[in-house]
Formats: sequence, structure tokens, C-alpha cells
Amino acid sequence: METAMPDPLVTSRDGHRPGSILGPVEHHVAVRPDAVALIDGARRRTFAELRRGWLRSAAAIAGSGLDVGDRIAVLDWNSIEVVELLLACAHSGTVLVPMNARLTVAEHAQVLRSARPRLVIAHRDLARTAREAVAAAGLSGVAVMTTGGDDGARDAGQDTYEGWRERAEESVAPRDHHIFCITYTSGSTGKPKGVMIRHEAVTTFLPAASGVWGFDERSVGLVPLPLFHVGAISWMLSSTINGGSAVLLRRPDADEIMDAVERFGGTHINVVPAVLQGMLQSHRARPRDCSTLRTVTCGGAPVPEAFLRAAFSEFGCRVIAFYGLTEAGGGVSHQELLPEYLDGRNAERLLSSGRAIEGITVQIRDLGTAAPVPAGVEGEIVVRTPGLMAGYWDDPDLTARTIDSGCWLRTGDIGYMDAEGYLFLRGRLKDVIISGGENIHAAELENVILRHPGVREACVVARPHERWGETPVAVVVCDESADVAPAAVIAWCREHLAGYKCPTQAVVVPEIPRTATGKYAKNVIRRSMEKYGPDELHLHL
Repeated sequence: METAMPDPLVTSRDGHRPGSILGPVEHHVAVRPDAVALIDGARRRTFAELRRGWLRSAAAIAGSGLDVGDRIAVLDWNSIEVVELLLACAHSGTVLVPMNARLTVAEHAQVLRSARPRLVIAHRDLARTAREAVAAAGLSGVAVMTTGGDDGARDAGQDTYEGWRERAEESVAPRDHHIFCITYTSGSTGKPKGVMIRHEAVTTFLPAASGVWGFDERSVGLVPLPLFHVGAISWMLSSTINGGSAVLLRRPDADEIMDAVERFGGTHINVVPAVLQGMLQSHRARPRDCSTLRTVTCGGAPVPEAFLRAAFSEFGCRVIAFYGLTEAGGGVSHQELLPEYLDGRNAERLLSSGRAIEGITVQIRDLGTAAPVPAGVEGEIVVRTPGLMAGYWDDPDLTARTIDSGCWLRTGDIGYMDAEGYLFLRGRLKDVIISGGENIHAAELENVILRHPGVREACVVARPHERWGETPVAVVVCDESADVAPAAVIAWCREHLAGYKCPTQAVVVPEIPRTATGKYAKNVIRRSMEKYGPDELHLHL
């Protein structure tokens, strides 16, 4: 579907293509060069220093012979280096592929095999994983550079990111490309899908959204979600394009978040409801000064009423519900959750993801005819947005099935809109479990479980979880000659997958119910689990 997108090499008079993510940042470099743009622990970068950093990295990229459109993979936690690389790729016309540090070597190898990067940059603590993944992917000749560690411990060797940058020329002319990033999300079969993110995903969506969220030059936005998520990238850039500071946190840990709110005077944070719950619990156990906190945005699941009441009373901040997906550039709809909802006025809106963000159009379409349906009628959510992905990397067929000729994106999510345009999510066409804001694809889990030598059949479904929203449950049938314990199924998954993807419960049954066409009747399993609970599921299937 890239043919419907802007010319990838059109540039503006200052050298950057119109809509480049660098334009708004360059503005603050010019007018507020000494203001702090990034905070990473004890390290700071002003806007001027940030620009020098990305120009130095862009020069190193160009000097290494990488061409427009070449990919650079980075395996690191949230850090100044990741942000500099992101902006350097935007400047040099190359494409950053941020990788999930929580994945296994085999999972990293799948991503690398798809992306085919010319260069891999990894934090020194993750360098061994990166090298093993490169070897497993069969990428001969691809170098792995290391970064990170204490400044005093770094050397200027050829295989270090710091040494590579120091040897580069002072600057290089822009070589802009319409794609600046490819983020990977698992497909319905568990195969990673590379989503090509265009500059417009940030520069057309964020000004409208971040205005509602209240970002300005005084903002201090905390970034606990990992930067391999487009939502985390957009959130970080919400601070910088508005002239505020972005505080990079290594992980979404509630204690660390609350410490950062107090230490840095955090004003904005984007979390899933489970993390908001943890923040409240952390604050009760050890109160901090959170008087600076203005806005908490929550996505991935509705915000429970108890969490909302507590956030209002204990943090004194606004809470904004948010719905988005990677293919839409991050954001689709939002709304401020108002205290009146808790008092009975428009109480149903507590479960809504809000209205479409300015400049974005949302429709609900009939699952059979694809025709728009009236208010209150469920169907598939489709989105038309200037933040639309350029397509799936190296998969034009999947792109064509996902984006129609009118540039409408099929989200695969089921929902309805009320008469006033408020969007309500009801489920997913895709068999995806959303746990703590992370997408877990049932097919990927099932494929791993089926590799267990004692398992004959495997079916994974979601069950509600008080904290995480949803959690995966594995239903398995063992070989007649095998006696596989539920704990062994979970242990097998943990050996082969990132921990957050693994089932929290496994149930061994004699037979898995199927539909008339032979597919697993997951709706029957869910209903039985809801009625009897996972522990008695084997007695009722």
C-alpha cells in the first residue's frame, strides 16, 4: 500500500521532508537550545546537545556506507542512545528497528531475519544475546556494536557505538525518507510483523493529541514503556516536540515511576491500568511528593472505577482513557475521564475509549458486508488517519488485506460507537490476549506448546485478570503415553518465550471441543471457564 503514501524522497527547503519528526525538535533547538530535552538517570541532554548527538550518529551512519532505507536494529532499554539513534535515522534516511529486550534469542532471530539490518547496536549487557541472535538469523557480515555502561568504562574500540561516533565527520546533509522506524508486533500466527512507521504518524497526530493531554514547555513526561512500542516513541516525542523534558525509565516499575515523579517533578505519564494500580499501591506504602503530576493516560483496557477514584483523590491529576494501535501510528481515540462519571452522570463512559482524536476518522463496519453500521451496533473498528502505517515490511499481501483502497485501516477490533461518537471496545477479531498492555498472540503460544514432546493438542484462551486485564490459560491434550503436568507446560513456555507471554495457568483435558469446521471452539472454553473456573475446566469439557 505504499503507492498511496507520499513520495519518500520529497524534501523541504531546509533539507527535511515536510512532516519530518525533526522539524518540531529543530524549532526548540533554535529557540530553547539550553532547555533539557532528555533525562536518563543522572544524565541530561539539552536540545542543543541532543541535536549534536543525532548529527554525530547520522554522520557515522553515512560514513559506514548505509543507504536510504537501510535498517539499523537496536537492542537496549530506554536510553539517550536509543533516542539519538531514532533521530539520527530520521536525519540520515535510514530506518531504526527497536527490539524488545525481553525476548529470547530465537525470538530476536525471527525479527532480524525479517528486518535484515545492515547494523545491530546493543547495550553491552545484551550484546551476547544480540550476537547469538544475529548468528541464528544467518546474517553473515552484520556487525554488532555495543553501547552503555559507565562512561568511564567505555572504550573507543571499533566495535563500540561510542568509538564509531567519535570517528565520524562533524555533520552530514539530511537524506530523509518517509519511514523512520519499523516496530515489530507478533502476527496472528505468531510470526513477527514489521510495521513501517511514517513521520506523519508523529507530526500530524501528536500536536492535536498532546494539546489535549496538556504538554507544553514546562512538561516533564515520564517514559516507562519501552521504546520498541510506537506508543512509547510517540509519548516521548510528545514532550520533545512541545519543548518539554522526557524522562527515560528502564522499565514500567511502579516504585521506580513514583520515585521519578518526585525526583524529576514528573507532570505526565502513560501507563496501562495495572501499572496505575501499582503506582497507587506504591504511593500508599511510601508516600511521595506527586504534586507536580498533571495527567495520567491509560490504554490497553478500561480504567477500573476504584483506580479512577484513587487517582483523583491521591494524585489529584487528570486521567485520560486512550485507544490506539501500532498500525495507526499509535493513537486513535481518547477522552478525559471526568469525576461526574463516578457520580452517575454519563457513567457508561467509564468503559469508553473516547472520541476520535482530531484529524482521525473512526467507523464501525458490518462484519459481513463491510458497510457502516448505525450507532450502538457492533462491528469491526476501521480507522482513517494521517498516522497510517506505510504498510507491513516485506508483506504486501498482508498490507493489502489490512488497508483498503480508500486508506481505511482494518483494526481487527470489535466495538461500537454511541450517538455522540464515543467508542466502546468489545473484543477482537484477531485472537490476541492483551495482558498489562502487551499483545500476546494465542497462536504463538500454541505453536510453542505443541513442540513439547508430550503434548498432542494445545489451545490458548484469555481469562480476565484483576490486575493485568487478561491473562493466557493453556488448555492441552497429552499424548496417550505421556503424563505432562500443568506446571511442566508453563515451564516449557518460559524456556522458549519471554515471561510476559507465558500462560499463568495450564489445564490438561482429555479432549478440546471443536466447531463443525474442525476449529477449536474457544467460545465454549471461555464460557466453561467463566462458569466453573480454570481449576474445574477439565471436568466440564
